[in-house]
Amino acid sequence: TNDFYSITVNKSSSGLSLEAMFDVTIPITMNAPTSTASRLTLTNGTFRISSASTITPYYGTNTICAAGARFWLNNAAASVSVITPGVAATGGVPTFSGELRIDNGSFTYSSGITATDVATFTGSGSLRMNGGSFTMFGGVNFANSSLVQFVQTGGTITIDPQPGVSGTNLAFGTPTLLVAAGTT
Repeated sequence: TNDFYSITVNKSSSGLSLEAMFDVTIPITMNAPTSTASRLTLTNGTFRISSASTITPYYGTNTICAAGARFWLNNAAASVSVITPGVAATGGVPTFSGELRIDNGSFTYSSGITATDVATFTGSGSLRMNGGSFTMFGGVNFANSSLVQFVQTGGTITIDPQPGVSGTNLAFGTPTLLVAAGTT
């Protein structure tokens, strides 16, 4: 196991930035933040976890992946979360302007304690679920953009609506691309 304090992926600024990949094939750990911060910054390129790694790189509100980036979970034993999900002090809003792809593994975020604890897919953000699990304590919003996509062919999405989140727990803007088949 290799331990990292933080990781920044900024592989390319060209139109092929998602093709530039940092693939984690051995287990890693990561220093967890103790206040609002991110120890994993994805600016351009793909960060793929293909190992049995459990990391908690987020605390509070963070941009998970920028428009030119992809975060890809590709191992059944891979687990990524905010510090102690479901707990008031560590919640926050995860924003996805790039792609979150889950083929295997789990991604868990927020506390659902405040009305703003809603995962937001905006700009060219997308969620592609082919397996694994996505859990959000609060809500999920797919912004009103022709570039925002939600594609689910497998896996499980759990939205745990907490008392602090008011309004809609799942929202799809128009025209969001929505494809779902064989899902839960």
